[in-house]
Amino acid sequence: MIERDQKANSFYHDKKWTVTRQTVVVRDMHADAITGNVIPDNQLQVDHIVPRRLCKDPYDLNNLWCLSRINHTRKNKIEAHMSDSALKHVGRKWWIKVLKERFK
Repeated sequence: MIERDQKANSFYHDKKWTVTRQTVVVRDMHADAITGNVIPDNQLQVDHIVPRRLCKDPYDLNNLWCLSRINHTRKNKIEAHMSDSALKHVGRKWWIKVLKERFK
């Protein structure tokens, strides 16, 4: 399990993030971006496609999507083995392809 630092904890408990998260959940209709399955809110992760630490605007709706907990964990494991340079340049389509292929 990945533990968040204090800065990340305060970000994810901030009112602006809470509103942004809810906007993404409604926009994506509670659906996992990889499988299309509808996920209960308590098992849904709103994820930064380009990690928050590397993106210019952590509230950019175009960089946010919904993932199931399992797909979020899988994505994080892959990210852990990638350079920041690579992570800055991979997008939604690449992640969908990789996550679908690796975890059929």
